[in-house]
Amino acid sequence: TFLSLYMIISEGIHWCELVKPLATFISPITKPIACLFISFQLFAMMNVITAYFVESAFKAAAASEKDEMARDLWHVFEEDLKLSGGIKARKKIEVTQEVFQKHYNHPKMAEFIDMLGVDPDEASHIWELIDTDGAGKLDADHFINGCMKLIGSARAEMIWRLSFENKQRHKELMTILQQVAPKS
Repeated sequence: TFLSLYMIISEGIHWCELVKPLATFISPITKPIACLFISFQLFAMMNVITAYFVESAFKAAAASEKDEMARDLWHVFEEDLKLSGGIKARKKIEVTQEVFQKHYNHPKMAEFIDMLGVDPDEASHIWELIDTDGAGKLDADHFINGCMKLIGSARAEMIWRLSFENKQRHKELMTILQQVAPKS
């Protein structure tokens, strides 16, 4: 029965206890068939299951590393603003594009740019991809969420880039329409 087969692969019962009666009363060929079944289950199926859990652990570790990278970069900006007197006590910390660009040569920024897979010469576009609403200032949540989306897969980066370009085209189109539209 299936219960017996499950008990064999989960060591609930030793496979020899079930195979001996089969070989004695049915056919000796059941021994190699049982060995093939047990081998398949132990090596193939268990390997697949183990690989799934290991891959899940790696994904969780990668997500944690990405989150830590974004938070470390935020702390670099935060420390710079505190040291330069750019923030006062109890004031919400916000990073501007100037502060962001000022840190292009910082090791954490270089690590972030490398993780994105972006050419350092194109790093100036990263701010526009993170500052999705175009406010020019980012608080911690907005910055970290924007970084996490950028650090994601190449597909996510491409979507962000297309979104940014679409916003730019929309602004240009609106400017042209305002110039062409008759004034009343």
